[in-house]
Amino acid sequence: MDVIIENENFERLGLIENAELIWATRYYKSGDFELHTTVTDYYLSLIKSGLYVVRDDDEDNVGMIEDYEIVSNTEDGDKIKVTGKFAEGYVLNSRVVSQQTILSGNAQYQCRNLIEMNMINATDTNRNISFVKLGAIDNSIDEKIEIQITGANLLDKIEEICESKGIGFRMPLRDDELYYEMYKGIDRSYAQNENPWVIFSDEYDNLKEVTYVYQTSTLKNIAYVAGEGEGIDRRIVKAYNGIEPKGLKRFELWVDQRNMSTNNGEISEAEIKEQMLEEGLENLTTITTAFDGSVSLSGYTYGKNGDIYIGDIVSIMKTKWNNMYINARIIEVIESYDKNGKQTVLTFGL
Repeated sequence: MDVIIENENFERLGLIENAELIWATRYYKSGDFELHTTVTDYYLSLIKSGLYVVRDDDEDNVGMIEDYEIVSNTEDGDKIKVTGKFAEGYVLNSRVVSQQTILSGNAQYQCRNLIEMNMINATDTNRNISFVKLGAIDNSIDEKIEIQITGANLLDKIEEICESKGIGFRMPLRDDELYYEMYKGIDRSYAQNENPWVIFSDEYDNLKEVTYVYQTSTLKNIAYVAGEGEGIDRRIVKAYNGIEPKGLKRFELWVDQRNMSTNNGEISEAEIKEQMLEEGLENLTTITTAFDGSVSLSGYTYGKNGDIYIGDIVSIMKTKWNNMYINARIIEVIESYDKNGKQTVLTFGL
């Protein structure tokens, strides 16, 4: 795989040819990459922390170099290994939510507000990054949030919100600027009729290696959210979905939110309880179910304008497992390029 290296001003420095590349795109979380190539003076001059790794065939994702190491051995000669995050991870991880912030309303607009307040129009102008902008609005996103944040890592909080609401985010490079945007995948499952179906099945010979995970050890279905106050005067709210679980169907979680404050009455009791409830619900964990699969994309085109893309919902059928059938979202796509060609591994979240 050939990749382009650009400097901090998004100027092309050069091209690394025929690199071995692992390119991991994620829906709820930041992606990352790993690159291997032979050591030359030219390649060493291109590899520096903070520089950009760009692919001509991926308009939505750009890597940023964090670490590299050089290894020499008698069998493989001199090799260099480069690792880093996609731009959204590198950039958002550099900031915290530096002051008490209340997010109330549409999740997309509230997350955009977080970005703007902490790196675009921050009160402390030293925190601003001139080439970070807010991208296009996805009008299909209507999920709501009601939370209070102080001191959280910005990347962690954005990932937490997106995962809890089933929303993707990215930071593509366009016209020498990075645009923060959120998006929703397209439903291409057998359960709908608006879009062409995408089905992976051993019956169609396009589902290769597959692993199904069903894990109950992660379950936490009720949270005790503890806010401001001390001892018996501390404000505590219970958070759960639906009917309150009982007995051995109940798996409790403690959520310490002592920084969540009414600001001496500026925030009403109803508002603070709603924020605590939302925080508790976001911290609940369900039974973990996931499919990891190596699939054949024969007959399907992967890409933003193709038949299938990150975040899309597809149907999976394993006939040899008692006709197991699920509709699942593609939450991770790992593309690997080496001397043997390209391999694509999809992770499906249920």
